Amino acid sequence: MTSPLAAEDVRLGMIGTGAMGTPMAHHLIRARGRLAIWSRMPRPDLVELGASPVDTPGELAAHSDAVLVMLPDLPDLERILDGDDGLLAGAEDLLLLIGSTSSPTGVRAMAERLGRQSSGRVRVVDCPVSGGVDGASAGTLSIMLGGADADAALAAQILSPCGTAVHLGPLGAGEVAKACNQLVVAATIVALGEATELAARSGSTSTRCGRCWRAAMRARTCCPAGRTASSPVTTARREPPPTW
Repeated sequence: MTSPLAAEDVRLGMIGTGAMGTPMAHHLIRARGRLAIWSRMPRPDLVELGASPVDTPGELAAHSDAVLVMLPDLPDLERILDGDDGLLAGAEDLLLLIGSTSSPTGVRAMAERLGRQSSGRVRVVDCPVSGGVDGASAGTLSIMLGGADADAALAAQILSPCGTAVHLGPLGAGEVAKACNQLVVAATIVALGEATELAARSGSTSTRCGRCWRAAMRARTCCPAGRTASSPVTTARREPPPTW
């Protein structure tokens, strides 16, 4: 973008309309009134809502100031970057929002290559999300941003219909935070399994213990990156406690 754009003026494109991407697309279309999409399969449901389909990733880039990518991993994005119909072929000044849960070093390496090949016209923000399909459907995702200050601030505004975005640091910081989040989730699952077994062996009813644990979890607020519930970043939208 040759000059700063307000978030509402950004022409937004999207790639990746699967289980997570589809409900996010719904929120973005309702909030913005428009969204360009590229998909390997026809998406008449999104077109009916107001999405504009294009034929190639390059065409999407040519008609967008920012592109949100909700693909499973970086190799899926790599396959649509190059070539006559690739994203780079159509990109002018483009902000690429990578929502995949990926390697932070991989994101940085991709951003460096894209910047070099585009002479700096393509900039990258990593923006992995947490909250699952339920959070995507409700618009209550936790969105973890990494990138330059101005780019991350714009990304946060663009993605606000989908949840709460927090800028965590330089490029790759969002992916690091998502990895930390997954560690907490995995540790919690293991702990619940151990606690259930301990309760059962001690003669307690696991169902009743589970009710106690759920009540305790509801009494807490889960905030990204260790922020407290009173943090200015999180007070604008309170998210429900996670259900593992």
